[in-house]
Amino acid sequence: LTVMLKLVSAALNERHGGPPNDLISQERASKIAKVHSNTIRTWMDKGKLPSYGDPRQVSESELHSLLPTLPERRPRTKSKRQSQ
Repeated sequence: LTVMLKLVSAALNERHGGPPNDLISQERASKIAKVHSNTIRTWMDKGKLPSYGDPRQVSESELHSLLPTLPERRPRTKSKRQSQ
């Protein structure tokens, strides 16, 4: 799967004249989106958020374009086990 993602990313970069100039790390993207970095990785794996390079980075402008299209997230609540 990782090899396939790298090939698709390379093909997209080639078609569009290279990667965007506003690339940020997955960690920075997770802070902007207020989600866990694994969520950013999932969005990339599912094709919701294009990634570029190795290590995979995302375009900040593409991230900001994606955020309004996502369903509103509810804050997590503590489980009964955590609150004891």
